Amino acid sequence: MKQQYIFFVLLLASIYSNGKGSIDSLCQPESPPIPDNGKVWCNNSNNPNSVCIFACAPYYTLVGTNTSKCLETINGTSWTKANIECKPDHCEPEINSLPNGVVTCSHGSNVRSVCHYKCTTPGTSMFLGMKNTNRCLPSKKWDVKPPCCQAPCPSRAKMDAVIMLDSSSSLGAGNWQIVFNFVQKFVRAFPISENLTRFAMFRYNKQIDEKSVSHLEDYDRLLDGLLYRMNSMAYNGRGTWSGRALQYAEEKILKSAANRPDARDLVILLTDGRSHDDVAGPANKIRQMGRTIIVIAIPPPKGASSLDTLHDIAGDSSNLIEIDGYWGLDDELLRLLINKICNEICINTNLRE
Repeated sequence: MKQQYIFFVLLLASIYSNGKGSIDSLCQPESPPIPDNGKVWCNNSNNPNSVCIFACAPYYTLVGTNTSKCLETINGTSWTKANIECKPDHCEPEINSLPNGVVTCSHGSNVRSVCHYKCTTPGTSMFLGMKNTNRCLPSKKWDVKPPCCQAPCPSRAKMDAVIMLDSSSSLGAGNWQIVFNFVQKFVRAFPISENLTRFAMFRYNKQIDEKSVSHLEDYDRLLDGLLYRMNSMAYNGRGTWSGRALQYAEEKILKSAANRPDARDLVILLTDGRSHDDVAGPANKIRQMGRTIIVIAIPPPKGASSLDTLHDIAGDSSNLIEIDGYWGLDDELLRLLINKICNEICINTNLRE
């Protein structure tokens, strides 16, 4: 019986050495180190030449070499280093703060995280139409645009606005006064302040009327001062060179030191004519800098406005407002324009002063 037992042990040893190798030749530990949130599969356990493949759990991405091999060397048997990590998938942009509010997320900006937003600065509320909950989807995209906290508008609107008035000969003195009255009502609707809204304004035809230009820094506190300066914009001129006017707005106003980086930039153009120069180039430059151009198109007394040209200026049909005539510059249009501006203003800075 003892001889049979010895024979059985020797037989097992022989099989093990031929098929699986001796214990000393096995890689230790039994598998290469597994990263957090990872898994490993080996084609021949921890025997020499066994190859192990790593993978990550759902919603994690493997970083580094995805294999490790059990190698025999003169120093013994060991696993090759994989240097891998399973990093959580995340959405861009990463959400870690909410200006004028707080944000709490279940798993940061990682996939499956749910974020809740709350406005805390007095006088602010969630931006119109935005949700106060956001989810990071498996596609690594947020299910909605991250919201922001908005102050009441127009009373707390923070913007640097440039108003461009076409004073070409097609208007006539009577219609110019209608345009002028409408712009005054619009300006009165917003608080002029160094911390809130500031206006720049000029009229143009073939040339820019630089004598009556109001710059952003000229009247950052006094509405009456701006309105007084507006009264110096006497109507006259011939030709409509809107491209030249847009270039002036960009170079002399929007690029000036007075233009605040934390305020929204807005250009409003009132015109009734076809421009005699290129408008697409100057308008594109303004829009590419993240600025919005709103065009109020007024049909000229004779003929029709060039809608293609006006679309080139606005860049988006939603920013082109067409009216039937100068009588359309009324209180209803004023409310429409103010609501459009307010619904697109998102405060990105702390409102505490």
